[in-house]
Amino acid sequence: MSVLKDPELSPVLTHPLWVAGGTLAVELSLLGVVGAWIWVLKPSLAQVLPIRAPAARELLGALLLVFGVMPLASASAEVVYRLVGDELTASDLVGITAPRASLGELAALIHALAFAPALAEEAMFRGLITGAFVSRSRALAVLLPSAMFGLFHLEPTQAAGTMVLGISFGLTRVYTGSIVPCAVAHCLYNAVIVLMMRHNPVIEHTIRIWPIFVGLSVSALGFVILRRGGLPCYRTA
Repeated sequence: MSVLKDPELSPVLTHPLWVAGGTLAVELSLLGVVGAWIWVLKPSLAQVLPIRAPAARELLGALLLVFGVMPLASASAEVVYRLVGDELTASDLVGITAPRASLGELAALIHALAFAPALAEEAMFRGLITGAFVSRSRALAVLLPSAMFGLFHLEPTQAAGTMVLGISFGLTRVYTGSIVPCAVAHCLYNAVIVLMMRHNPVIEHTIRIWPIFVGLSVSALGFVILRRGGLPCYRTA
């Protein structure tokens, strides 16, 4: 861990611009894969990249659903952390870089860690991959991309949390018929995490039940809003 305590030893891991640049390169690569897939396979863009503007009701439901699972996602990551015992997690990197970032560097971090992932990852996982299953099985359209979404992040604790988040993004996609509310919720969620870590970088390795219960209640409300306000062709019978 000494390499993390001295930023001069490893600026790639501890300097805000290095972290932002590395993350942005990954997200741009993912967008390149999305573009290549579309160019080669020529799928129906309305099916695999639905970008219908959401109604305010749908956007509210998406935000409640996604932010409500935050405590459960954190608890899932903590369980994996205790099992795996990673010395360096994705949260550690954000906790190291965000507090020392200047305003310009913070803007770069938010662009790379919030805006770019919302665009690239939602296009891939809630766009192309979900689009391949949504007309066959809503369950597969939510669960399979969520699992792949988690595995894409590689680091075990982050993968566990993002799988949980992926389910909330997937439900949003299925019940609105659009990746736009998914991307908006994804961007805001990641931006909030960066700002929270900037002001409180200490990670408490605890699991509390009551925030999970309250969060799931909020998510349930968001789900009800989405289910009643989504497109008729995406509602359950």
